[in-house]
Amino acid sequence: GKFHSTSTLMELSAELFSLVKEELNDSENTIKMSLVLSASAAVEICWETSNISERQINARKALELVSKCMTIMTNPSADEATPFCFVLKFACKLFLEDNNILDVIREVEEIPGISPNILELMANMAMQEPYVLKHVAVKCLHAAFNARFQSSISDWKKFAELVTDITRMSSSRKNLPDFCDKLIDMLAPLCSQGSCEYPELKAKWLVSWLWNEAVHLYRARELERAEKLMSKAIQIAKFLLKTFPHAEEFKASYQYVLTELNGLENDRK
Repeated sequence: GKFHSTSTLMELSAELFSLVKEELNDSENTIKMSLVLSASAAVEICWETSNISERQINARKALELVSKCMTIMTNPSADEATPFCFVLKFACKLFLEDNNILDVIREVEEIPGISPNILELMANMAMQEPYVLKHVAVKCLHAAFNARFQSSISDWKKFAELVTDITRMSSSRKNLPDFCDKLIDMLAPLCSQGSCEYPELKAKWLVSWLWNEAVHLYRARELERAEKLMSKAIQIAKFLLKTFPHAEEFKASYQYVLTELNGLENDRK
């Protein structure tokens, strides 16, 4: 197919330019981009084929080409091939079902100034069939969130979108209250200054979603986790909602869960 031919052709191109690199200006960049294009074509084969053996052969080939490209780099943070290399490396690890796939996220985080879009693209890849690695996608989104909003929040729409995606994907994860705490720490000073511009519909969704998750946990008799999420929903509602008609209902339900938790703790004593 066309991707097989493209991959072979670009790999040969990289080899040919390597032979004459002393005689050509900018040959190093040409070699790197030839390797990236060859690896990209191999990765496209992996996405297209349903044959597991062919997928793994091409993933290993692409990974080798990416490694060659990264070996040539003298300054990865300033190299235009770097984002491509990390996306391709991540895809290869996905196809090979490599347990070290999270290492790629950590490597990306260590590159100064790399675009958070790379991490969001990786999150999207992790959720593709047949893999659907939610825990990997969440890690990518957390890293993108940290990269985008480490110092300030300039794009509230994007901020709310990432909060929504992280929250939705974190439903079964026990570190969701930690993310809520981080959110509260970021929003509290901005809300007190009147400079919080979190979109209202997204805010209502967030509060409702946290509360509903807490109710599910309560019904499953996971009272401690339910209490934590109820508490976070109430705190976030105070910051983000201009009107909170269910405030008293929320407080009463939360108090009921607290009382039940205290009763259980007393029984254990």
